[in-house]
Amino acid sequence: MAFYDADTQAAAQSALGRALVTFHTPNDNPSVNGYADANFLRTRLYNYVASIQSYVLSKCPSAVFELLWPMDVNAPDNCRLTRYINLPSQWTTRPGSGFDTFLIEGYQYPGINHNLDQATRCAAYPWKELAWDQMHCRYLMGLYYGTWPWMREFVNVDRLGLPAIKLWAYDHVCLEVPLPASDDRSFIY
Repeated sequence: MAFYDADTQAAAQSALGRALVTFHTPNDNPSVNGYADANFLRTRLYNYVASIQSYVLSKCPSAVFELLWPMDVNAPDNCRLTRYINLPSQWTTRPGSGFDTFLIEGYQYPGINHNLDQATRCAAYPWKELAWDQMHCRYLMGLYYGTWPWMREFVNVDRLGLPAIKLWAYDHVCLEVPLPASDDRSFIY
């Protein structure tokens, strides 16, 4: 767990008056010490991102931000700690989040698990399980090797009605791979 660098440890000592509890797995219970340790880490992440957004907006007031959130390593079912820390409550809905769009990905689901149900749940997570509106949600799907069921993944996710599906590592195969026929929405890559 990458929570124990010197700077974070010093900040935890100052904020909590003690050392940060030792978390061992992504699925550890975030409620230890009444959520104090997990809330410290969550707030630290939120403040760090907010400071970046503030700086960028001071230089480019028209900038918009997209939250890229990997669900497979932050799954609410088996990664309770990382899900809690890496998704501050302010980011669970578009208004007030500081983000224009929510880009979700979960490469493990189709690529390693070969589970299209998990991939489809992942794609719909921002508006079905969080409070984002669907029109500001995006899905980032991977494309790495021959056994990846990417065409079926694309068709399943496209049926959800997302305004954009983005491919990552599309260039790993080539630019001549035909995209599956689907609805009339444009395909963004």
